[in-house]
Parts: sequence; structure tokens; C-alpha cells
Amino acid sequence: MKNILRAARENKGIKTRELSKMVKIDQALISKFESGSRRPTKDQLLKLASTLDIELTPLLISWLKEKILHEISNEEFALEALKEAQEELTIKLAKESKSINDLFEKDLQLIEELNIVAHQLGVANNVKLQDNFIITYVFESNSLDGNSLSKIETEVILNEGQSIAGKSMHEHLAVINHQEALRYTHKIAQSKELLTVATIIEIHQLLFRGINPKEAGTFRTTAISIKDDLFSPSKTESIEADLESLMLWFNENKNDLHPVLLAAAFKIKFVSLQSFKQGTAKIARLLTNLILLQNDLTPIIYKSDSDSKKTYLSALMASIQDQNNSSFTTFLLQQEKESLEFNISFMKKVD
Repeated sequence: MKNILRAARENKGIKTRELSKMVKIDQALISKFESGSRRPTKDQLLKLASTLDIELTPLLISWLKEKILHEISNEEFALEALKEAQEELTIKLAKESKSINDLFEKDLQLIEELNIVAHQLGVANNVKLQDNFIITYVFESNSLDGNSLSKIETEVILNEGQSIAGKSMHEHLAVINHQEALRYTHKIAQSKELLTVATIIEIHQLLFRGINPKEAGTFRTTAISIKDDLFSPSKTESIEADLESLMLWFNENKNDLHPVLLAAAFKIKFVSLQSFKQGTAKIARLLTNLILLQNDLTPIIYKSDSDSKKTYLSALMASIQDQNNSSFTTFLLQQEKESLEFNISFMKKVD
């Protein structure tokens, strides 16, 4: 680990005192990390990885290995204990993954069946259907956040480049920016690129470009409180580290959880951090669809009418507050099923 940290810093041409200011870790500590005489905490390691652009998974594996060795290397039965711990951990993780997938087995099976039909009908390649999705998604998502532009007005802005009388410049930009952010997430999904903190920052930058230039692409710098203390958001100084931890969790679980369950759990965790002063919910909706698209599933549209909005937010808040994913997972499964059924119906009418 020490060699990884030193090499990454030197490759960037950064001195230890400069790195110290960037990550707000004492210079003497950084020197000790690089010499191997001191191990960083997990939060410190995440900060260093983010700043130095170090691939997180191998770094954390190295860090954890050293942590384990420090604890047991001088113990007589270290190897035997490690072997038993590995066996128990493998069984535990397999059971946890299986139990979550089994809980929603019928819904997941139906979604898989519908998805096969959708692919056979060529849903992903139908230009008219995809264009309609973009317009509808942008309208509904912006409407959820208070944008007053109608669906028809949204279409006029996107397809004809016209402005709408009586509507603010910010509302117009919210439509244009949202389309760009949507295209960006689709590009990431199609290329199967790794989801990173940098991806999230870029999405925020695209969404708020021209609307709030000073805050576009930057984490919030002030503490916030949640009404009725439903949950505790990240502290400002730990936002980036918390997001890195979330990315680690995502990469560790993406091959074990069904994509819909993964997307639901990710959204719950992401929203609870409240990493940005504004736009967290909008980014979370985009990221949910990015995860679905990366796994060849249909993206969903979060509807903004009062009843749908209430159902959506109630399910999300229930899962965050109770620290139980069931409510929002059930909601997302239903939305995915309805999206697939709509697309299949559309394609059958075309035929």
C-alpha cells in the first residue's frame, strides 16, 4: 500500500506538503503512510485515493490485508483462523445476497420475462420510442423539482430550439441541461464504464451549468438538517469519502444483486448522503437508470403527478428512515415492470 500511495503522488508531481493541504491530513502522517510506519484510517485512504486518482478496489484490498496481518501475524494459529474466517465470510455473503434476491423472486422473474420480449421486439433501437422517453423523462423529472414547463413546452425547447414566453431562463436551461445529462449517463451505460465519484460530479456539472455556475460540480460546503430528523446526511468534511465508500459498496455488490435491487439500494444510500446543496434527487434518478441500462434493462420514468409523487417519495423516505430497502425496492420493481409493459405495448402497435 505504501508504494501505491507514494507512486501515485510522485506521478502527479505533488509534494507531501501540497497533498497535505489538499486532503487536510497532516504532512507528517502522509510521510508515515508512505514509509509504512503508520496505516491510514479508511476515511483518510478514501481521501487520498480520490485526490491521487488511485483505483480504489486494489488499494482497499492492500489496506485491509495489512490491517489483518498487523492483528494476527504473530499469532500461532493465524493461518487456521484465516481459513475458517474465509469460509464463514463466504457463506455469510452468499446467504445475504440469496435472501435479498429470493425475497423478490416472483417480481424479478416477471421482469426478466418481459425484458426478453422487449429485446426481441427491438425496443432499444426504436428511435421514436427513445425520443419520446427523453422528452417525457426530462419533463417529469424537472416537474418533480418544481419546474413549471409543460411536456409540450419541454418538447418545443428540445426539438425546435424555441423559447417559451413567460418562463424563466433557468427553467429553459434546466430542460436543456437535463437532456445533456441524460445523454451523458446513457453514454456511460453503453460503454459499460465504471461508475465513479468523478462521474457523479460531471452529471452535477451538466445539470447546473449556466444555472448555478459556482455550485455546479461541487459538493455542498455547509451542514444541513433534515426535517423531523428522518436521517443524518454526510458531514461536509466526509462527503467525498462517503461517496467513495458508496462506490466501493456498489462495485462489491454489482455482480451479486439483481440490477433492480442494486439500483434501489444504491439510490437509497446515495440520497441519504445529500452530497450537493441542490440536485441530489435529480442525480439519483439518473444514476438509477444508468445502473438499469448498464444491465440491459429498461430505464424508468418517475412521474410527477401528485399521487405518483407521493407514492415515490413515501417509499423512498420509508426505506431511508427504517434502514430497510423493501419499500423503495417494491416501488422500483413496479416501475420497471410498467416501463417494460409500456414499451412492449408500443412496439406491438407499431408492428
